[in-house]
Amino acid sequence: MTNVDGQKFNIVQSGWHELLRLPRRQKLRLSSAAEEDPLLDVFARVEESAWDCQDAYVKEVRLSGSWLNLTGALAFRTQGASPGSEGAIVLEANGTRVDWKALAGDHRAAGPLEVLAPGHVHSSEWADGKIHRVTFLTARIKFPTATLRIDWVNRAVPGSTLNHLNFGALDLRRFSEGTGMDIGGLLGHDNHSWASTVPPQCAGSSSLWGGSSTERGSSQSIVASFAQVS
Repeated sequence: MTNVDGQKFNIVQSGWHELLRLPRRQKLRLSSAAEEDPLLDVFARVEESAWDCQDAYVKEVRLSGSWLNLTGALAFRTQGASPGSEGAIVLEANGTRVDWKALAGDHRAAGPLEVLAPGHVHSSEWADGKIHRVTFLTARIKFPTATLRIDWVNRAVPGSTLNHLNFGALDLRRFSEGTGMDIGGLLGHDNHSWASTVPPQCAGSSSLWGGSSTERGSSQSIVASFAQVS
């Protein structure tokens, strides 16, 4: 992961994590007013891999907040070991399953939400012993001051394959500088020490491949950026 300050770390704790919140959550006192509703709140569900509990991947991303008034809350999920697996692509708006194939053919149907499907998707090859990744669907949510991107990715290494999600929040500079609003979540200015701490049950365990997950190159891309990325 790379947060808005350029700090890099891995999420190794399974469960739900708040990736982004605009505005950042405040530490409220009992006498203070209730916290304001967010413009945007992004949560991700992380699961450890079956072969290494220190190797975790995002399987679901949920978006809510007033910036999504045209679509309602959005959910993106994946499961399985290949792009063709059952449940490999799940997209929901306001709790209702969306036909992403129809959406990919009509970008006007869901306001700021755009779905891009590659022309041809094939399973990853790993005969050379290297890690291979194939992006088999992309969703973009374009707001006036930022763009979010969710990629459905198949990752393959010798002996195992899985589907996971990548997430990016791009071009936050105009929003942050223009409003002075602090950015919360693990990709913002919230503390990430717990999320990036290896669970006790994993400490001292050895990977099938040897070395850390970063050394194996298996980490995924979860990024928040102040700069526009094309």
